[in-house]
Amino acid sequence: MPTPEDNTTPEDNTTREYNIVTLHRKIQNSDLYGIDKYLRSKYVNGTLGTYKRNALHVVAMSGCKEAWVLQEIIDLSEDVNATDIDVTALMYAAKYAHLEVVTALVKHPKIRLTVQDRYSKTALDYAHALDDAHKNNKTEIVKLLGGDAKVVGGGAAVGGGSERPFGTLKL
Repeated sequence: MPTPEDNTTPEDNTTREYNIVTLHRKIQNSDLYGIDKYLRSKYVNGTLGTYKRNALHVVAMSGCKEAWVLQEIIDLSEDVNATDIDVTALMYAAKYAHLEVVTALVKHPKIRLTVQDRYSKTALDYAHALDDAHKNNKTEIVKLLGGDAKVVGGGAAVGGGSERPFGTLKL
């Protein structure tokens, strides 16, 4: 059983912003006790300011090696396709090459793989944009999102500003 590393709880501070940042910090520090307290709070579906970022977005950006934490956040999420301005948790997970998060999200019965951001990019486009430093995860993520595993290369920016294609076909 996790042990407390500090005496704070999500209920100690009523701002959603504090609690979303706190969750991120607890995930980064593998503070299982703190994560568990957060998951039992009312802030799991709270959003952060203008961005409308929730706990699922935070996990998608940060990654999460603890399978039970990831699954609990997904299960507690009111909408797995919710957007942070216009980006879903699945897009963030693909963008940051978090294979474990992509894998868990694509298994969810309500996940929509075809949601597009303001630049008409999907999670698959974000996966194709990964650079070669994430080659292993990139191949797996592209497959999970229904893409062609023969597509290689990439590294183009997603979110405007680049006319470069997201990958080239291997001949």
